Amino acid sequence: MKRPKPVGFTLVELLVVISIIGILASLTMISMSGATAKARDVRIKQDVSQLRTIAVLIDSDDGSYASLCSDTSTIGGDDAYSGQQSFIQADIISQGGAIKWCYADSDSYCLSVQLVADASQYYCIDSSGLANTTSTACGSADAGCN
Repeated sequence: MKRPKPVGFTLVELLVVISIIGILASLTMISMSGATAKARDVRIKQDVSQLRTIAVLIDSDDGSYASLCSDTSTIGGDDAYSGQQSFIQADIISQGGAIKWCYADSDSYCLSVQLVADASQYYCIDSSGLANTTSTACGSADAGCN
């Protein structure tokens, strides 16, 4: 009498397939981590762009940019837009960004936020309308993006 041929996969075959799936999944996760950091940078840039609009509104209302920053690392002051400014600052921080410099006086402002994907890069906006990625943060002596 003939023995019936076994039906199905052997344990070794199943282990090989599972290990290949595991390797592919880990490679996918590694490649996605860079995309996540870039997505966070895009969100930070959008937040900073909203601050540009708020700066124009503050200047229109007060005739000065002074209430855009309460100090060199904090956005917001005592004006009608402080709630939005606080919300935007919290969102920047929750994305992993950091406000490296916030300067505002009656005639000009400059704001630099550190990006996530490359911590040596800053997204900078200023009162001249410039908005770009730079390698240095703006400062009080230099109220503009480099």
